[in-house]
Amino acid sequence: PYLNTESLRLELKVEDNSGGELFYLLSKDEQAPEVVDARWQAYLVGEPIEWDLTGEKEGTLNFYLWIRDHAGNLAQRVELQTVIDRTSPIIDEFSIEKDPDNASRVLLSWVASDNITALKSFYVSESGTPPGEEQWLDYTQYAGSFQYQVSWCKQ
Repeated sequence: PYLNTESLRLELKVEDNSGGELFYLLSKDEQAPEVVDARWQAYLVGEPIEWDLTGEKEGTLNFYLWIRDHAGNLAQRVELQTVIDRTSPIIDEFSIEKDPDNASRVLLSWVASDNITALKSFYVSESGTPPGEEQWLDYTQYAGSFQYQVSWCKQ
């Protein structure tokens, strides 16, 4: 997943056949921890596990999660890869041209870039009102140009 937040939040469903207390260790180190490692924390059913990302650089980040029971039995490691991307995309070029076939339509063209992730969606509006989730359009479908019907222009 891609993150632009200052924390990673994991929700787990972990069970043990003994019914006893469970412990977890979330780390950026892929080496299996020792049973006596001081970083083990009690796993509380229904409570999310959080990792502070403050100060982490943008880019790919790997996390490793281990679960162990009270007897010291270690479950197989789970690896999570995430991408931290806190930088907004940039519109490098933007132009508006009238549509020769329809006076109330314009052709919007742009070139946009992002420092880490691919551009996902865009939104066109005549107002400064933030869009709802359903109003965003697939960026790859339009490939940098979009015909837009101007609401204030009569044909």
